[in-house]
Amino acid sequence: MNIELFVKEFESVFDNPPTDVCAATELRTLSAWDSLAAIGLLAMVNARYDVILSGDELMKCQTVQDICDYIVAKQLSA
Repeated sequence: MNIELFVKEFESVFDNPPTDVCAATELRTLSAWDSLAAIGLLAMVNARYDVILSGDELMKCQTVQDICDYIVAKQLSA
C-alpha cells in the first residue's frame, strides 16, 4: 500500500484536515482526532479498501502507519 496515498485519504475524513500528517503522526496529537473522525475513517477504510476495521482495532493504533498496517494485514488474510 502506498503510504502517501493513504495519508491523503486519511486527511480526507476530517472537515478541517490537519496539516503535516505523515505515517509517523500519532493520532492522539491531532486536535481534529475525535469520535466523528474515527467513524469517518472506519467508513473510508471499508469503502476504499473493502476492509472492516473494528473500533477495538482502531483504538490499538497509535500512528497513521499502524492503521495502514492493520489494513494490509487484513487484506493479506482475506
